[in-house]
Amino acid sequence: MQAYHHGYRKVLLTWRQEEEIRGVRLYRMEEGAEKSLELSLQLPAVSGKTSGTMESAYIDIVPKALSRTRYMYTLEKSEGSHTVIETAATSFEDWCEPLLPRLVLPAHPDWLAVYRKAWQLAWSSIVMSDALPVPFAYNDYPDNNSTYLWDSCFCSLYHRYAALQEAHPCMGTLDNFYAKQQEDGYIVRVFNWQTYEAANGHSADIPAPEAVNPPLLAWAEWQYYQTSGDLARLRAILPKLVLHYQFIHSFLEEQPGRFRWDGDGSGWDNINWNQDQDTICWYVDMLGQQALAARMIASIAGAVEEEGIRKQFEQLEPVHKEALRPYWNEEKGWYCSLTADGRFTRKTLSGIWPLLAGLTDKDQARRMVKENLLNPAVFLSEPLPLPVLAKDEPGYNPLGEYWLGGVWINMSLAVVKALDENGFGQEALELARRTLQGVADVYHHYEPFPYSLWECYAPEHPAPASHKIREPNRHGGVRREFGGWTGNVINLLIEHILGIAVDAPKNRLRWQVRLQENQGIENLRFGKVCTDVRLELTTDTIEHAGQAKLTVASNSPYELEMVFFGETRIWQIQPGTQYWAI
Repeated sequence: MQAYHHGYRKVLLTWRQEEEIRGVRLYRMEEGAEKSLELSLQLPAVSGKTSGTMESAYIDIVPKALSRTRYMYTLEKSEGSHTVIETAATSFEDWCEPLLPRLVLPAHPDWLAVYRKAWQLAWSSIVMSDALPVPFAYNDYPDNNSTYLWDSCFCSLYHRYAALQEAHPCMGTLDNFYAKQQEDGYIVRVFNWQTYEAANGHSADIPAPEAVNPPLLAWAEWQYYQTSGDLARLRAILPKLVLHYQFIHSFLEEQPGRFRWDGDGSGWDNINWNQDQDTICWYVDMLGQQALAARMIASIAGAVEEEGIRKQFEQLEPVHKEALRPYWNEEKGWYCSLTADGRFTRKTLSGIWPLLAGLTDKDQARRMVKENLLNPAVFLSEPLPLPVLAKDEPGYNPLGEYWLGGVWINMSLAVVKALDENGFGQEALELARRTLQGVADVYHHYEPFPYSLWECYAPEHPAPASHKIREPNRHGGVRREFGGWTGNVINLLIEHILGIAVDAPKNRLRWQVRLQENQGIENLRFGKVCTDVRLELTTDTIEHAGQAKLTVASNSPYELEMVFFGETRIWQIQPGTQYWAI
């Protein structure tokens, strides 16, 4: 399979004193040829030895995780007619941070610590295996060597902010899943990154409901395109996305709009345990996710001028909307899955997918938000909001018990995005802030393991969630030092608290200012742009124009659209540094 991403290579850098350290050598693929550069670097002392000139040579065997050993990370980039080398000395504690976006939030050091930890865990989970078509991948479950499809899709949503500077393989992980795709479109939900074999007893060749993960590839690809502007990648993966969409319908849809699935396949492992006659049979999340996939495929097809495919998938919107009608629970104001005999099952966050897919009407959206998401008796738990199983449903566990009440940051992000995209910006901000603050409080204060991120969280205790099997009534049983989709806190910060949205295809940055405080982001990359945008208040609160200063630095021209407390202003940014009083 062709690798549709910027290439990666690792390098053995050898001290002349015969001490070896590991490093990363990056190159860009241009017209199929490898572009390399000879390096001769001066490094600081390592293990007490004096610095010395280092020479590079390609090797095949590398550490399991890049951050386990100190090394020099190098990045080649072009600035006009000049080629420059960016370097950053790294270790497990201080890795490629200089190449990542830097948040300016001086009033929130607790949030910034969580942001940094999420990147640190993401970096430490990069792995390499010669068995993989794309040798670098992201392993979100290091305790079992498993890489999951829907986890990887969610993780790519924040990995994309490190992809253009090649500080993370990002979409290479998804490329490894595409390489598993069968002729009928089936893609197995999990593989072992060391062997590239299907894991958990699944077959990579023979589909089963429990081996099919949520179809979020098109959504992930469209988000990445907003950062990269990479049309070549969209052209390459569009046929695979269409085939996968068609497979889901042909394999799981037993009746129009009714998808028979599985708790393991859906990712909600223990949601159906001990439910007997109330077991989910027809999954609303799969229908909503397929509708979202269709909308994203239509957008991708439009971007690459495949008009036939665009029209085909745009025409599916009313079909999906009609198929969703039986899932709307008028009494509860929420979308619910169905039992085999057509009864509504428990209210869970799986009902958010139709809203994210843009298929709800205004009254339905209002009821979902006001009566459920912002209702303390339903989903607005404290200290952490958005348990995946509603508080007013049987089986809800305030300690989490995995998918029976746990707060999973990937699903929290899906909720916040759904609200933001449907006109509930302030409500999205409030849920994002509460979520981030709850994660930060656990990070800083949970004993006996502070300064860790966790697989999921307890909704009504400042603690990690309880496990689905091991002591479900005792918090803290889930995975710690877990990056994975808990790293979606990065999206909550950049996109929904700071209000930053990149649009590489239009060479535009949209900043909807939501906080009344000093704020900004530096070293943000999209398309060919690397920019800093900072807002500094000259008074404690904003009451009229002229009470804030905007500073923008960039390496390349772009359009900045800024929504500043109800007023929209547009600037044409030029290379260099510019200042405005606003």
